[in-house]
Amino acid sequence: MWRYVKMLALSVGMGTAVLLACLFLLANESKAGGGVLCVVPPGEPTGPFTACDAVFTQIQDAVDTAVGGEEIWVAAGVYTDVHTVSPYNWTEQIVLVTKTLTIRGGYVAPFTEPPDFAANQTILDAQEQAHALFLFGQDVTAEGLHITGGKEGDGSVLVGGTAMLNQNVVYENAGFGVFIYQGSSVNLNQNTIRNNDRIGVVIVRSHVTLTENIVISNTGVLTIFEPEIGYAGGIYVRDSVVTMTANVISGNVAAAVTSDSGWGSAYGGGVYIEESTITMNNNTIAENVALGTANSAYSSSGGYGGGIAIFNSQGTLSHNVVRSNQAVANVAGYGHGGGLFIGGASSLTLTGNTIEANRACAGECEAGYGGGVHLDYGGAPVTAVVTLHDNLIQNNVANVSGITGFGGGLYVYGNFNDSQSIVHLTDNDILSNTGIISGPVGAGGGLFLAEEESIMTLSGNRVMSNSAAVTTTAYSVGGGLFVRGDLQLFNNNRFINNSATHHGIGYGGGFAMGSYEQIHVQMVNTILNDNQANTAGSAVAVIGADDTLSMQHATMAGNHGGDAAVWLAGYDIDSGEPIANSRLMMTNTILVSHTMAVSVGNGHTAVLNGVLWFNTPITVTAGVTATVSVANQLTGDPVFAPDGYHITAGSAAIRAGVPSGVSLDIDGEGRPSANPSLGVDEYWPFKGYFPLIFKP
Repeated sequence: MWRYVKMLALSVGMGTAVLLACLFLLANESKAGGGVLCVVPPGEPTGPFTACDAVFTQIQDAVDTAVGGEEIWVAAGVYTDVHTVSPYNWTEQIVLVTKTLTIRGGYVAPFTEPPDFAANQTILDAQEQAHALFLFGQDVTAEGLHITGGKEGDGSVLVGGTAMLNQNVVYENAGFGVFIYQGSSVNLNQNTIRNNDRIGVVIVRSHVTLTENIVISNTGVLTIFEPEIGYAGGIYVRDSVVTMTANVISGNVAAAVTSDSGWGSAYGGGVYIEESTITMNNNTIAENVALGTANSAYSSSGGYGGGIAIFNSQGTLSHNVVRSNQAVANVAGYGHGGGLFIGGASSLTLTGNTIEANRACAGECEAGYGGGVHLDYGGAPVTAVVTLHDNLIQNNVANVSGITGFGGGLYVYGNFNDSQSIVHLTDNDILSNTGIISGPVGAGGGLFLAEEESIMTLSGNRVMSNSAAVTTTAYSVGGGLFVRGDLQLFNNNRFINNSATHHGIGYGGGFAMGSYEQIHVQMVNTILNDNQANTAGSAVAVIGADDTLSMQHATMAGNHGGDAAVWLAGYDIDSGEPIANSRLMMTNTILVSHTMAVSVGNGHTAVLNGVLWFNTPITVTAGVTATVSVANQLTGDPVFAPDGYHITAGSAAIRAGVPSGVSLDIDGEGRPSANPSLGVDEYWPFKGYFPLIFKP
């Protein structure tokens, strides 16, 4: 489904690797020095200036004169003179630094402090003939420079050593904007890196910190060895340790399909990360595209991670905004993870992020997977642990206009027999996502979970106002959630106001499950309220064969549309062939305000023990060969609080249940073991409840 990436260093040729290694090893150890060396453009007066110990007309002359430790102040103007510096005669650039120096732009004669980087632009323009700036010393600082015109291929700014880049503008270079390599340790602070023809920032085998940079409108690279594959538009990271804080990464494109081979793929429109340790905090990744083209597209093209693509990496992503990215933009093909794609042996924790308004596929795609997030462990036997906690995943779309859209908010795939992936989804808000807008098939408006061999837990999530499909002709399943794989734990989740489809054929407004293999799902303390399915199973639909659904302490209220709130299919909804042997076990359930509560098709089994009916004319219907058992049932008003699921004084559900082995209710409060209350809430006196409020 996806490919691992070739080392980007190979794509720029072995010459760069040798060059950087030699520069780093040959650089002379700097002597302690000091003072200020000044530079003015050729033809301008050279002073004397009181602030300057010496004045030059070329930056390289000042660098060559320095012994180390000096500051080089560079006046506004355009510097185009390209140099070779002995013994590094195999490379040309405007400036090569192998000493401990600070180079600062933004001055005007007579060099009074402070400099003004914006008003007094110090421009290094290589005119696409060479590199602009090489930094290969220890403790080198470059700040306030405008760097442009770097040649195609390697970076306009190359760094191998220890360096700081502060408040520079790196723009309109034919190659990479900044290339960091060879075990470097680099800080990039408040730089603007924009409109470069290749990747904005490339980081390979280095330790890098990026803080408050703007990386916008850069274009990814199509590698030499794989000409149909592109990696990263904004930032590329491989074999590195990287910390990114408060950066804006916007409007970048990983690659455009131009090959005549019939296919093309791109990874990470904004950011691509592989084999690395990553910390990302408070960044904005917006309006990036993994795969786009102005040419005719190919149906087998693929885009992975419109905002971010991560492979075989570890780390944390917290409080980032991932917004309005596209894995595939206005072309055919397959889109995977409009906002974020995570694959391979990646162990990551995502906390407090906002992932919104992303599109896995915005064009006429064959399929879109994961409008907001796509987790993928299906390509190889891997071990991975991914935790999503307290994230807001909203208004994402898996496929705008195409054939299939799976997982409007989140898509999880992993079916390799030797995979040991573990996925935890806890306390997330998954709101107003869509599987497919205009197309025939949509599944999992909020989430599509296809983990078949691994461990998955869902706890405390709020899944609300999602749609599997929109158009009148669509076939859809699982408005809130569609499950096609085993789940280890499904606890304290809320499914509210979701829709399989408002008009077409739809099953499972809140939740649907079904697979070609036997799957087992256990749901504890689950709310399914006000969901809708146009055909059947407004709350729950079990549509596979030999599937088992166990529900303990569920509250279902006000679900509507189609046949029954809870529905076990009597036939395969794809082929129309009869199927059988699915099992439904419901213990201590509240089912209220439905036209029909439970429908069991031929050959299926339902066992209900402890159930409260209210405002439900038809409680259970069963096929001729169905097996249905209902015990300890009663009729009465649950007397809900305004939030629609807490029970209050006088409720018929209080202490009306049977022993279930569930010790805590949805609020984490204890239940009596002998006679717990029905539904998700355990009643205790002197508690007050308020309407359910979702975070913005």
